[in-house]
Amino acid sequence: MNKFWRTVATTAAMVVVTAGTALAAPKTMELASDTTVLNGTDRMTFRSLTKVKDGKMRVETNGATKGSAAPITSTMIVDPTAKVMYMLNDKTKSAMRVKLDQAGSQMGFGPGSLSPNPAEITAELKKKGAKIIGSGTMLGHPCDIWELSQKAPNGEPGTAKLWLAKDIGMPLKAELSTKSKGITMSLLVTSVKTDLTFDENLFRVPTGYKVTDMQDLAKKMQDAGKKPAGVK
Repeated sequence: MNKFWRTVATTAAMVVVTAGTALAAPKTMELASDTTVLNGTDRMTFRSLTKVKDGKMRVETNGATKGSAAPITSTMIVDPTAKVMYMLNDKTKSAMRVKLDQAGSQMGFGPGSLSPNPAEITAELKKKGAKIIGSGTMLGHPCDIWELSQKAPNGEPGTAKLWLAKDIGMPLKAELSTKSKGITMSLLVTSVKTDLTFDENLFRVPTGYKVTDMQDLAKKMQDAGKKPAGVK
């Protein structure tokens, strides 16, 4: 997966994570969602399955890009209490640990947007100029429709709309659009199930996986760049 599509997949998953970790939701829940992304003539489609248990989340994503033979897969585990998320790599049996405030800032959501405190996400939305522009019902859930300025995965300025279900604290629809390059992203939740039974291990990094801290990795890369050529 190239850098652009990796960013897209992470961004789409973060749309779900952003609201889900911040608002009161049922103790257990499962959401299936479809996402489509257009980048010029390139098109990416994938499906995500989000599992929630006692505030912890697991987001599994599978998809493909036009002309790509290999499927794109990703798995993220979010622990809002510890304020960290893990990006799993089953092929290498490894996991990247990222602080939620760091992840939120890197994806353009802001340092307070991934907080489990409802007051903090409300403050973050207002800080970014988000406004409620309407309301509606999706899959039987009452939603507020939020609109705000939001950068696309390529860094281009855009506009985002979020249909946020007030009773379960999850976005059921999201749209991101830009004008100059026509990059668009749409996410639509197709089913919501509550009061389910999940194995606790689904919300933990598997035993034997090597965990690397993104902040430490970034520092090592920065330090390596400062050393003279040939010095290890």
